Amino acid sequence: MLITGWWGYISQKILLSHYGYNFDAMNDLERFRTVAIENLERVKRLEINMLGIGWPAKVFMIYIFYAPYLLIVYLIFYFWKKYKKKKEYTPNII
Repeated sequence: MLITGWWGYISQKILLSHYGYNFDAMNDLERFRTVAIENLERVKRLEINMLGIGWPAKVFMIYIFYAPYLLIVYLIFYFWKKYKKKKEYTPNII
């Protein structure tokens, strides 16, 4: 999870620098000066995706919500199989 969160952030930075985005600019004109016109829309979408909470907070939230989900699903399947096995082996007494 940590590597996935980190790589999502780093890959966006790599793409932005590849398209010519200036991270140290003070305004939009300087920021998009070296970006080609055909790539401008993609660069703006990548820039918007980088806003918000940082990747460490996103990974932390994944751990908080995803780990209990896995535990609950595991327990449901465990008890379901146990119930199914118990039901299978009960003899019918008539």
